[in-house]
Amino acid sequence: MEASSRLQHNGTLKLHFRHDGRRCILNDVYQTPPLKVMRPLYINQNDTQEAEVILVDTSGGLLPGNHNRFEITLDSGAHVALRPQAATLIHPSFDGSVSKQDIVIELKE
Repeated sequence: MEASSRLQHNGTLKLHFRHDGRRCILNDVYQTPPLKVMRPLYINQNDTQEAEVILVDTSGGLLPGNHNRFEITLDSGAHVALRPQAATLIHPSFDGSVSKQDIVIELKE
């Protein structure tokens, strides 16, 4: 199968975190399959303000020809732990298709 005829699953995940005076909250989310984010958990006993979120790739990994983009913004005072659901699999390409993954993190003052 040619790379151009393959169904592509290019995912985007944009997350914006801010501190609301009590703890870090996930203020805004934009997600397109196969990327998703789970709701924040507050499980760090050493930092009860820290939000822990699990980043999910429902396709089971980066497939040939796909492009995933993560954009994460943290406002001042936001404490976040980002966790993938498992190790990110990068599947082999047998037709020369190139896979890409971009991660952009913006830290405000």
